[in-house]
Amino acid sequence: MFSNLFTYDGIAKILIDTLLISVPEVFFWVMFTLTLVGEFEYWKEPECKRLINKFDYVRVFLPTIVVALLINIMDYMGLNMYISQLISISVFYIIVVLTNDVFGDASALKWMAKAFVFMVLGFFIIQILKNIYIPYVLYMANLSVKEVNGSFLLSFILTLPVRLLQYSLLLYFVIRKRTFLKGRWLKPILSSPLLTALLFSIIVFNILFLQIVYKTVISVETLKELSSTSIVVLLIGVVLSPIINIMAFLIGCYYLKDKEIKDKVSEAEKLHNLSENIRVYINHGNYDNIRWKLNGVKIEVEDIADSIYKDDEKDKHCIG
Repeated sequence: MFSNLFTYDGIAKILIDTLLISVPEVFFWVMFTLTLVGEFEYWKEPECKRLINKFDYVRVFLPTIVVALLINIMDYMGLNMYISQLISISVFYIIVVLTNDVFGDASALKWMAKAFVFMVLGFFIIQILKNIYIPYVLYMANLSVKEVNGSFLLSFILTLPVRLLQYSLLLYFVIRKRTFLKGRWLKPILSSPLLTALLFSIIVFNILFLQIVYKTVISVETLKELSSTSIVVLLIGVVLSPIINIMAFLIGCYYLKDKEIKDKVSEAEKLHNLSENIRVYINHGNYDNIRWKLNGVKIEVEDIADSIYKDDEKDKHCIG
């Protein structure tokens, strides 16, 4: 297999699998580790416009690309899975430590220990998510791991649910630092009887949906008539369906509630700024400006009162 490594087919397979399958997975691993270590605390700053800045490129993309490429080279060479995983983890850790420039810092050992723990945790999360459904799909499709590894299409389709769950976790890390609700997903839902009932209904619907699909579609007789690729597509579609609609509902509710809080905070800041301006004018004896500002306060207060009234009426209408 090593002799085939430098052939056109070998290089093409390694590059395609690296870019479209392994890079997204290792990128999650890198971001998971660095976020939990505390390397992206600047996301909390209002001035932060980008999640990954130029000074992050090396420490994020270098381990991602190197480890992803290494994984596929070792897989193509047929290296033992456990040896491959050990090498990947070791290289990952070395690059993460070197690219984060922690040497010389008094807390370097503490940082390295935390990075190791979160790196291992991220690795196990990836493996657990894969093993939740992939063995079942392979069994139902009568496919071996070797057959899947030999087909880019099958490998890509099989990883879709894992990717969705992985990047949902990264999304949680982002909104926890960059939104007013601080990642409290269930707060806007549990605070509303209507939304709570809707969430419960969606969960029940998905359970019934899975039962019906399993009994009517995913049966041995039905699957015998389909190709292996069609079976994988069908099963992955069934797995993705409840994940997508539940996540869409949670994200939608979270976004609307966070926007509502953001608008109220913005209105409160306007009042605070007006109050501060009036205080400054009083201290300087600018009573004409005070009169003008008070008129502005009147208009702002009326607008805020109308806004709050409309929100309350909307909530009452929804609950009713």
